[in-house]
Amino acid sequence: MDNEIVLTGGTANPGGVFRIGDTVHRPRHAASEMVQAFLRHLHESGVSRVPTPLGFDEGGREVLSYVAGSVAHPPFSADGWVDDWATTDSLLVDVAELQAEIHRAAANFEVPDDVEWAAASGDYFPAGASGTLLCHNDICVSNVVAQDGHVVGLIDFDYLRPVDRLFDIAVAARHWVPLIPPGDRPRGWQDADEALRFSALCDVHGLDRKDRRRTIELATEFLSHARTNVRKLADAGHVGFEDLMASGYSEYNKRSVSWLLKNGTRIAT
Repeated sequence: MDNEIVLTGGTANPGGVFRIGDTVHRPRHAASEMVQAFLRHLHESGVSRVPTPLGFDEGGREVLSYVAGSVAHPPFSADGWVDDWATTDSLLVDVAELQAEIHRAAANFEVPDDVEWAAASGDYFPAGASGTLLCHNDICVSNVVAQDGHVVGLIDFDYLRPVDRLFDIAVAARHWVPLIPPGDRPRGWQDADEALRFSALCDVHGLDRKDRRRTIELATEFLSHARTNVRKLADAGHVGFEDLMASGYSEYNKRSVSWLLKNGTRIAT
């Protein structure tokens, strides 16, 4: 369509997500109907800061409402920069509060036994992620839409899957604390106090010391597992993941895992 505007920033669907007026059209995948049903449930439960599900267009693409605002896009490298609005402690807490709100609503959502989940993520989920709560599982910086320093929307539910909620929290912590060695953090986050920010995120979720330690363990497991998964997806010809590997992801990932193994106990205390 002539009025389609490509929305950038995704890794799994580069060049495949479009804005048409106040709607977003995304490639359909095995779990698209489940995503639509879950988003309807969230809205019915009072969770408003997620896209409104609008079914599918004549081409079979999933249609959602467009969430207006600012999104901080990668690359988030040591020589890059994250906008000041994306690095504040208040926005981190706001992200965690929306995540907790979604968790509470998801507790009342029954997942059918015969759901076929999306395969675009490859082998995204480590063994420790196993659980029964339907979660977003990819609350990264570029999936959060903000206005005036506050979250107005969480987008891209392609990684929706039942998991242990601590896994969903671990992924969010990885991106928003961030659980990255200081030397690899982009400017704007290099001086962040990871222990204080992790504690603030965990406080929102009411995590005790045992759960905080487990969250750090899951973040470490997630990253270790992701290194193999990203390489496999790149080798299979997925362009977004090829670009990720070409940017030095493997060594970057290894440094993060090593740093977490050395500092995880301190961060989780």
